[in-house]
Amino acid sequence: MGFKTYVIPILEYCSQVWNPNIFSDVRRIESVQRMFTKKLPGFQGLGYMARLEKAGLCTLELRRLWADLCFCYKILHGLIDTPVTNFFEIDNARQTRGHSWKLKLRTPRLDSRLHFYSFRVIKPWNALSESTVSANSFETFRALLRLECLDKFLTVKS
Repeated sequence: MGFKTYVIPILEYCSQVWNPNIFSDVRRIESVQRMFTKKLPGFQGLGYMARLEKAGLCTLELRRLWADLCFCYKILHGLIDTPVTNFFEIDNARQTRGHSWKLKLRTPRLDSRLHFYSFRVIKPWNALSESTVSANSFETFRALLRLECLDKFLTVKS
């Protein structure tokens, strides 16, 4: 499908840096895919989520969240040559709940930092299961990530 080859990579390029946080911006980006799927033959009369399911796609917002979490996995597991401390602090104090790769959520001093990558990815990361974050390889992590329910972290519901 040409959309997956030519359009989605443009919409997702460097999403860790530019990921929108305002609802209207998220909807505007999502409208590109919404409009494209509406024009496909045999998709008229279906709702957006039904069209995505029929086309084998997911929302662009979910794809950006997956990209954020994949980048987090790469940082924490040393697949990217950058110190973990540049982005995160591993929370070793809480061993009773969550997983062994739990990250500390520190309240930013400035509101502008609330939407930075290093802050916005912590809650979704901490919500993942132990088997997902402790995956032996990046490919296994990506496969397990697709099985996780991340709906509560998305703003576009339908």
